[in-house]
Amino acid sequence: MQNNSKDILRELVSIFKINLSRARVYEKLLGMTANHDLNSHFQEQLNDSNRMVKELELIFNEAIEDSEKKVLFEDLQLSQPQFYFGMAQNSDNIPTIVISCKFGDEYLKGKYQKAMQFFDFRYFPKLKNIMNKYVSNIHHMMQVLEITFSDNKLLPS
Repeated sequence: MQNNSKDILRELVSIFKINLSRARVYEKLLGMTANHDLNSHFQEQLNDSNRMVKELELIFNEAIEDSEKKVLFEDLQLSQPQFYFGMAQNSDNIPTIVISCKFGDEYLKGKYQKAMQFFDFRYFPKLKNIMNKYVSNIHHMMQVLEITFSDNKLLPS
């Protein structure tokens, strides 16, 4: 299956933008809950998003240097995960923020999986390893949130 570079770039830009929004939300959550176990998971998600942004920035900078035409990130529509992370950024209700993150993370996980299906990682093996790790981390975070909700440990103490 061969995809054109414009589609691949669009997918990576989408992942980049989602992770920018996601990082802001998880950073916000760190200051809102006193649950240390949950905060360590929030910190891990924040770190994952920040690392993904940095890795993709390197790729984009190389691509822009090699091309005459600049990439316009603003040309892309707001994606569904960005909508969920935007809702989370604008809320002060911890359960609302966490549920929005859960929905956003589910879509981001799908984006990573889709990118891994059609992106030729021979040139970017580090990016593939990062995406595989983050899919696993997001899946683990969803399990942690389900347990947290079922035990009602989400509200600040």
